[in-house]
Formats: sequence, structure tokens, C-alpha cells
Amino acid sequence: MPSEINKSSASVSEAIVDHLQGGSEQIGWIKWVALSAMIMALFSAIGALLTGMTANDALMERTEEVLEVSRLASDELHVEVLRSKHELLKSLGKMPDTAEIVRIRAYEKEVKALAQNVQKEEDLAMSSSHINTIFAIGVTLLSMAIAMSGMAIVAGRQGLWLVGLVFGVLGCGFVAFGVVQFL
Repeated sequence: MPSEINKSSASVSEAIVDHLQGGSEQIGWIKWVALSAMIMALFSAIGALLTGMTANDALMERTEEVLEVSRLASDELHVEVLRSKHELLKSLGKMPDTAEIVRIRAYEKEVKALAQNVQKEEDLAMSSSHINTIFAIGVTLLSMAIAMSGMAIVAGRQGLWLVGLVFGVLGCGFVAFGVVQFL
């Protein structure tokens, strides 16, 4: 039985090679479909890799932003508690501790610095998310183009392949634009 399978696969391979070497007009454009689909698959793979990388970057930057926001809220709470304590002491006619006044000023400086860091982290997270979306659109367009190329071969319609090429060019453009933004 294995020898029958080998003979059968050999005869199929020979038939395909003979058909391809026949040089018919339809086979000529199908070779170009295959080549363009391989190029689009390469760009799609690169785009998919970079989509994953930028998704991870966006997640890490968003996590950093959340940590900075919690530190900011904690410091703001410390400042409010110390101010309330001072107001209470003043209303009782007692002088607040000067060391606590220094601590309040230090916390206020820290709050300003943390607020700036939170804004920077938010900007980085938004940038990574934007780049991730660009790569995702590019990969989707390339997937559509590859699928249309396959449908063109099955249907024997060269026009379908040309429409797929338009999607492929757009997808490659999005991936290239994402690379420029990523770098």
C-alpha cells in the first residue's frame, strides 16, 4: 500500500509540473498570485509580531500609569490628612509641629512630580496603543488580501486578485507606517 501512495503522489506531482510547464496564460498570472501572496504573508507575519510587541508595551505602560496614579493618590491623601491635622490644631489654639509643615511641603513637591509622571505614562500608553492598532489594521488588510488571492485562484478570476493586491498594498502601508512609528 505505501508503494501505491508513493506512485500516486509521484503521478500527481508530475501532472502538476507538466501543467505548470505548459505555459498557459492562466498559469502565468497564478505564479504572480503565489508570489504576491508570499510577500503579503511575510509582511503579515512581521506585522503580527510587532502587534504582539506593542500590545505588551501598552499593557506594561498602562500598569506603570496605574501604579503612579495610586502613589499620587496616596501622597495627596497624606497631604490632606496633615493639613486637616494642622487646621484642627490651630482651631484648638495649638501650634502645629514645624517638622510636619516641612513634610507637607515635601509631599506637595512629590505630588507635582508624580502628576507629571502620570501624564508621561498615560501618553506612552496611548502611543503604544495607537501603534498597536495600526499594526492590527495592517495585518487584517494583509489577511484579507491573501484570502482574496486564494479565492482568485479557485475562481479563476484575475480581477479578484487585483482587488486583493490593493488590500495588500494598503496592509503593507499600514505595517510600514507602524514600523516608522514604533522606531
